[in-house]
Amino acid sequence: MPSFNGRIITVFELNAVQSEIQGVVDFVSNYLFVNSVYNFSSVTQEINIPYANTYNYRTSILSFGDAKSLADIQSNIDTLYNAAVLTTNPTVSDGLDWIINNIAAPNPGSKNVIIVVGYHADDDYGSTLGDLVTLRQQGYKVFSVAVGNNHGDLSAIADRPDWYFQVSDEQLSPRDASNAIANCLCQL
Repeated sequence: MPSFNGRIITVFELNAVQSEIQGVVDFVSNYLFVNSVYNFSSVTQEINIPYANTYNYRTSILSFGDAKSLADIQSNIDTLYNAAVLTTNPTVSDGLDWIINNIAAPNPGSKNVIIVVGYHADDDYGSTLGDLVTLRQQGYKVFSVAVGNNHGDLSAIADRPDWYFQVSDEQLSPRDASNAIANCLCQL
């Protein structure tokens, strides 16, 4: 399988209150990017953006090209996790709004993907929908992943039904979901 040549923004639920968020952190850190299609030293660039209260993490969010390996990505996730704020409002739009206001729109024809990963259903889908319209107009493709038993529904965030993945004991394993996402990315 060829390498994914493009940019990936992982927008993931993070807070310092709820233990079920550990499954989200574990999936993003240990499963999402272990596939061989990602070549962070050359053609694949990735950044992690936590939600909610995204603006509280400003100095801990990397720039594209800073992470040269899976270890760099994992280290950044650890840094974000250690800085997690106390909140229980899973507002995906916080992360998406940060992208709109802090990252230049992608070049036309380039591959740019947002992967939203969370446990809870979105707390403010109206704002999320507005941000998704803007980001899709800029050229982003959007996937979503709900992680954990009894997770909320994040299906409306993904561009297509087959770009929504559910990771739990009853659904996909973390490895199967990460492989399916990698396969989809290579077909873009």
